[in-house]
Amino acid sequence: MQIPANSRSALAFAISQTVFLTKIFHHAESDPLTAAISRSYIVEAGATHLDRLTDTPAALNVLRKAYLSGFRAAMIVALTALCLSLLCIPGMEWLKLDKKVESADTDTAIEGRQADEKQDTHENSKAN
Repeated sequence: MQIPANSRSALAFAISQTVFLTKIFHHAESDPLTAAISRSYIVEAGATHLDRLTDTPAALNVLRKAYLSGFRAAMIVALTALCLSLLCIPGMEWLKLDKKVESADTDTAIEGRQADEKQDTHENSKAN
């Protein structure tokens, strides 16, 4: 059974997003400076507006590290999937899609076609 490409992408996105958010929330909740910040506020703020969630530079640094650890975890998931897909390559069946004709065969084939064309032209001129 083969999974369609768009389903594989959706599955990879769901896994990466879950890992990303889990890492962020775990990192933010484990530090006393950011434990009081709601998960929904962290998601709403995104990486660009983390400064709106806290006034202290130390708490902002904790949130930035949380996003960094989440991003790192998501990239590790993607890299692991890529490495696992490379393991399948040796088991694939490699087929040639086109045949290369040697130059000697090509010259012979061209000469044969030219002779056929001359013969067809000669027969057509006799018929007329």
